[in-house]
Amino acid sequence: MASVMHRDKAFQIKTYDSKHTCKRWNHRNKAIASFFIARMYLDAISQNREWKLSKLSDFRDTVSVGLKAHVTLAQARKAKKEGTRIN
Repeated sequence: MASVMHRDKAFQIKTYDSKHTCKRWNHRNKAIASFFIARMYLDAISQNREWKLSKLSDFRDTVSVGLKAHVTLAQARKAKKEGTRIN
């Protein structure tokens, strides 16, 4: 937590938490296609054929962390559809 100093526009840190909760990357790789995701995570898709929307967001988060890239919910949905078609 920080606050603005009165005489200048600098911040003064009041509390410091060294534990980070954010991801250490923010890559937007437009080359990651839903077909690539489906091939990489074919086992996970085949084990969870009845994914609902809430579970699909968990899959998206898993893929994002695994590939260290931003994956949209639409890409995850298309990857699920493609994975069930392949398998």
